[in-house]
Amino acid sequence: MIPVLLDNPERKFSYVEQAYFSRWWNEQTASTQEKVRQLVANGQLQFNLGGWAMNDEVHFFFIIIIIIIACPTLSEVVRQMTDGQQFILRQFGDSGRPTVGWHIDPFGHSYVTGGLWSEVGFDAFAMWRINYRQQEQRQQQQNLEFVWKGSSSLGDQGYIWVHLFVNLYIHICIRIYKKKKNPFFLKKLKSSQKKKKEDSGYCAPNEISFYWSTFIQTDPRLPSYPTNYIQLAESLMEDARTRRNWYRHEHVLMPFGCDFAHQNAYQSMTQMDKLMEYMNSNATYNVTITYSTFADRENVLRPAEQWFAFAQGLDLFRLYPDVFNQTLILNNITYLRNALDCAQHHDGISGTSTQSTTNDFMYMLQQGTDRVLPFTEQVAPYYLKKGSNIPTLVRNESLISSLSNDNVLVVVLYNSLAWAVTEMVEIGSNVSQVSVFDSGGNEIVSQVNQVTQYAQPFSTPCHYIIFFQAALPPLSFSTFFVALADSDIAASRSSLAKVHRVQSLSSYSIGDAYYSLNFSVDSQNHGVYLTGLYNRGLAKYFPLNNTWAQYISTGGLYSDGLQVLFFSLFLLFDSGHYIFRPAQDNRYTLASSTGLTVVNTLAFRQPFSSAQPAPGFIVAAHGDGQYNDTFVPTVCGYDLGVGNFTYRYHRVDGGSYWGQNPSIDFLVFDSSQKNESFHFNAKQRTYGTVSVSAKQSQSQKVNIAFSKGAYLETPALVVSVRGSDCSSGASYAAVITSIDTNGADVMITRIDSNSNWDEDVFWIGLPGIRWKVPIMVYDHSCSLFSNGKATLTVPANTNSVININFTFGNSSDFVVNEPVVLYSLQQMTPNPNGGTVYNVATTSVYNGKKGFGLNVFPVSSFTTSVTYQVTFLAFERNVLYRSINPPVDVVFIEGPLVSEMQQVWQANYSQTYRVFNVDSDDFKYVD
Repeated sequence: MIPVLLDNPERKFSYVEQAYFSRWWNEQTASTQEKVRQLVANGQLQFNLGGWAMNDEVHFFFIIIIIIIACPTLSEVVRQMTDGQQFILRQFGDSGRPTVGWHIDPFGHSYVTGGLWSEVGFDAFAMWRINYRQQEQRQQQQNLEFVWKGSSSLGDQGYIWVHLFVNLYIHICIRIYKKKKNPFFLKKLKSSQKKKKEDSGYCAPNEISFYWSTFIQTDPRLPSYPTNYIQLAESLMEDARTRRNWYRHEHVLMPFGCDFAHQNAYQSMTQMDKLMEYMNSNATYNVTITYSTFADRENVLRPAEQWFAFAQGLDLFRLYPDVFNQTLILNNITYLRNALDCAQHHDGISGTSTQSTTNDFMYMLQQGTDRVLPFTEQVAPYYLKKGSNIPTLVRNESLISSLSNDNVLVVVLYNSLAWAVTEMVEIGSNVSQVSVFDSGGNEIVSQVNQVTQYAQPFSTPCHYIIFFQAALPPLSFSTFFVALADSDIAASRSSLAKVHRVQSLSSYSIGDAYYSLNFSVDSQNHGVYLTGLYNRGLAKYFPLNNTWAQYISTGGLYSDGLQVLFFSLFLLFDSGHYIFRPAQDNRYTLASSTGLTVVNTLAFRQPFSSAQPAPGFIVAAHGDGQYNDTFVPTVCGYDLGVGNFTYRYHRVDGGSYWGQNPSIDFLVFDSSQKNESFHFNAKQRTYGTVSVSAKQSQSQKVNIAFSKGAYLETPALVVSVRGSDCSSGASYAAVITSIDTNGADVMITRIDSNSNWDEDVFWIGLPGIRWKVPIMVYDHSCSLFSNGKATLTVPANTNSVININFTFGNSSDFVVNEPVVLYSLQQMTPNPNGGTVYNVATTSVYNGKKGFGLNVFPVSSFTTSVTYQVTFLAFERNVLYRSINPPVDVVFIEGPLVSEMQQVWQANYSQTYRVFNVDSDDFKYVD
């Protein structure tokens, strides 16, 4: 990128995370570094945010005001910002100072971040990931830019200007703005003009993806590749007009790039130059397009005086210059600081990085710790020395086992923060009769908790945990002493906490300070569950409903194929990327294919409950919206012993391969379990299987009989075909020819290259939705559902794929962007009964919050126009999880400092609730 910027002063680039930039910087020659400094000085290379990493923000979120999800702490965020901005200051001076925040990839944004970035001195803050409902509302109200109040206590100093991107983030931007009043640029698109643009995710739209698959051709003398610059310009203008309608001004910020983009910066930049030159010279567009940055657009002019401060030296080194190697110590401290900074990355501490990257995080943290620990053991005694006596300090909690009446254990605590804190100190011990003293020799309140069998600390297993409260001044050491308690005192005043096991009690309460927790015993399974919380500060009781489940993580048998989308692009196969993401039912994503047909095997996602299950399958193809590829999926076998089913995925629209990543949407149910509820109300659906013998003809009509009296009016019907032999290569189309309250006729036709049936085929349907009856069934995580009917017409003599769009027709907003859509087609005209049945293959595309599209390919010859009624069911994907049996052991522990409830399910599988019995602002939470 550097040579590309040097070649053209109009080109610009912005960089964010200094952890990676500094690695590149340290490998450059002095000559290259000087050129980069010049690019920074003239504004071609700019730094957004400037932290060591783009940190995660989830640390600021509270759950029911009592549980804090502890990811990066505020001090860790400040530290990594300090290190990154100090690097910029040292290398580039004031000209490199970041003036804008840039958080386009963390998984949500916190209230505190806005106030913190305002205090840093940023003039604006760019974000991306917000709640989709809020995003849609802000788009409609042109409110994607606003002033955010990031603090309730900072007043005007806590406000910051926010720009929200929509589905986009990248570090090169182009800026498009009108030259003068011109309705061509400013007008909103009419409904008839609106064309559904593909979702570019967080990357630039396809028309300017010059770093990957898009190429611009402006020379008509090259016959092998027709010119396309006009089409690319029109498409870019359409994107610009769309984005213009989301904001209240005429400057459109268009990201240009993606992950790992611009590795060949000459390729991407020179092509963008050509497109910009054409559009800027074309008076019809009436726009100016320039390379820009977020900071340029916000026109930042603030003085550069709010840099983070960082200590350049320590008085200790000047006091003992012959004792410590200052350079070595500072290098080791810097290594550990940078390792901690990297771990705050939004793909680090959040657990969304690959396993190899996680190993790298852990390695750097361990290496940094190993480098710094010896130094702390050397330095701390000099702060604690008395006269010439310098004590020896070691990190070894097991020393408490050597306590006797002749010695004491010295505990030294260091507060590295610039403000005073109060901590509840925990020390493992195998001795219970102990007393704790402060540095003045005064005994302080302590508590000893018995450790249950399954709640042992991983590092130092012990029988007891000693608690004591420590008030720690800022940037200081504090000393405490642990000694064996006098036997006479121990007999009259023991600090050993009281332990109670649940026996005949139906409820129990712990905590007598800021919070109290109530627990109740379930009369059916005898499990103990959290049922309420009392907040004494608010004088209010909050009833709670607490149950337990364990989700199945994505991967192995429960892979949903999404890694194909990312990993085929980024080469991260089986990498552990997003391994925490729960596995989901109802969809699997395939890789691209160089063959006409793919045969794949999937695990049953939900276990069957009947003694002799008879699985049924409803399947549909789902493709990437920008392609016309049309597929037919056919389940062709299953194995209950192994717990999986096999399906064939066949392309029918003439292509012999596919470059996209299509999906199979599926619903598996047990025909033997009539009371089973899978997404749909059991009283409003029926289902079953019809076996069809092998036939020597291409088509066969199958009759489906509904249960007598099941429907008062014609139901919705969804059908699929399952073959009995995966090796035959057969694929089928099913068209409903008639339906009423008693049953339906379905024409099944083999549509691949062979016309005869050489296998048994089964019909599996889901007719059980009473029309006009609202459906909202909760099966685990499935909370949204939509069903409906629509009409599509295939014109006469159609011999290629056509695209049809449908809306769900209700107000349901799906949480996921692409719900599962299952559907069937009924031929309405010409009348199929006694006439010709026209077969089509269909693949859903653009499954979204409001509707979906269909790619429709005529399999047979269409001599006339044909009308179909499409019946569809759309629902959220199920999150896979299993229930957890009640705990096998429940223990309540109470003492003067803390109260606990420990639950144990099995070995290495337990949980502890802890509340504090100390009236301090530092303990107003539930642990």
